[in-house]
Amino acid sequence: MPPSLCYHQHAEKMRRQKLYSNVIREQNKKTSRIPCLPAKDLETHNKKVPRVKALEYAKTIAKPLAPVQSKRIDKREVNGTEDHTEYALRVEGLDLSQLSMLEILRKRHEAEKQAVAMLRKIHAL
Repeated sequence: MPPSLCYHQHAEKMRRQKLYSNVIREQNKKTSRIPCLPAKDLETHNKKVPRVKALEYAKTIAKPLAPVQSKRIDKREVNGTEDHTEYALRVEGLDLSQLSMLEILRKRHEAEKQAVAMLRKIHAL
């Protein structure tokens, strides 16, 4: 085979490969990458979304009543001289265990406030 004939055959082969690749590329562009979704049935379309069902069900449930808070204003409350224990005893709706726990927490809070004040005083020096 003469070299010029070999060169022309190789060039023709490359041209055909390029043409083929262009045709395939165009076909791939035209086809959708996302496969077609199946058509929805009317039954599934008419079914309600679970969240909507839950919201409708929640509307049928009676809401609990909020506890009524008394808005009595005492003279000592206005002056700011009321003791916390007196106020705790007047709180309605709390049992003794809750009141005792409240008092323990209040005392612990006061002790921790004093400890923080001491630390700030030490660091300020």
